[in-house]
Amino acid sequence: MNVSTRKEAGLVALREALDSGTLRPAQRIVAVIHPAEIALLLESVPPHQRELVWSMVDPELEGDVLVGSLTAELVEHQQRIQSHGLRLIEAAVQRHPRSIGGALCGDRSLEKSEHP
Repeated sequence: MNVSTRKEAGLVALREALDSGTLRPAQRIVAVIHPAEIALLLESVPPHQRELVWSMVDPELEGDVLVGSLTAELVEHQQRIQSHGLRLIEAAVQRHPRSIGGALCGDRSLEKSEHP
């Protein structure tokens, strides 16, 4: 079983423990998973379970969990911005393939030939 599969299995086991109301197994899992994984878990569980999971987090790790949550949000936001930018560039290239292509390649003669 690779690392990713183990992590997912651990998160599934934690969600199942929370859903069944068995807190001891959930506490053991929270105690051993990485703060970034705790942050992902907190974002993925229903709001009524977030407080419960948060209460299981070691107070010394709370800052790391919050940083993990903020980092995940920043990465997601950056990916959305990059995706949007790529869509804009693709649309511009489709609309003006010669002038955009020429500008990207440094060939200004292509720009002038498109606009008589």
